[in-house]
Amino acid sequence: MFYLPRIEIIHTVLLNSVRFCWPIPRPPLATKLTVLRLVPTDMTPTDLAMVLSTTPNLQELCYCFADTCFHGRPQFLRYDIDQLCRALSHLKHSLRILCLVVHDLRWKCPIRWKGSFKGTLGSLASHRKLESLTIPFIILFGWEAPPPQTTLQKLPQSLRELHLRDDCAELSHYRWGPRLCLEKVDDFLSHHRPDSLEMVSLTVNKRPRAKRYEWTRATKSLFVQLCMRHSLRTACNTELNVIASLRCEWARDNEFR
Repeated sequence: MFYLPRIEIIHTVLLNSVRFCWPIPRPPLATKLTVLRLVPTDMTPTDLAMVLSTTPNLQELCYCFADTCFHGRPQFLRYDIDQLCRALSHLKHSLRILCLVVHDLRWKCPIRWKGSFKGTLGSLASHRKLESLTIPFIILFGWEAPPPQTTLQKLPQSLRELHLRDDCAELSHYRWGPRLCLEKVDDFLSHHRPDSLEMVSLTVNKRPRAKRYEWTRATKSLFVQLCMRHSLRTACNTELNVIASLRCEWARDNEFR
């Protein structure tokens, strides 16, 4: 599809993929492509960088990473946040909407979780056209808690909407509980808030997790109060199916275009 000279939107599912490569020696140059939605995909951030290097004018990227259970064998969830940062650097002059989701399809399979995520996202300040960012805490802050420095301090001034997610909170090594997240968001809004920011929302996955990492009605209420105290629009959502939710959101967006 990337070789089609006039293609503008690609929305595809890519699972159980092997190491990515282009079908011919010469890679494409998809200058017309403005929207790329990989929902879901098990393409690694390293391979994503290869794809994004060919899309210089991309304005919207949705990267819903969904590692699968291959023939019931235990697998390592592999997500290199450093490589994700390098991949996104190809879009720093064009990207307006960025949606990052980590949706594990293997949660009923035997899985080895330790060491699943590594690296830090770093600064997004160079993405000067970015207006909407959807991002899980584990990518925004990194896997280990607390981090030495958070990406919240380095978001672009153009950002209007920040949508936070608690993806993978059911994993045994997850560390980002509600109280710690609230502290980080409060610090961000108090000291590092972009001038154009209008909305901060939270999406909580419905899967079971340890009690100390569960967003209760009380902690959700604290999140809403925190955003309202900073005069921001806000929302707190509970998600049953991430892929269905994303598709409904895109359908609503298309109605208003």
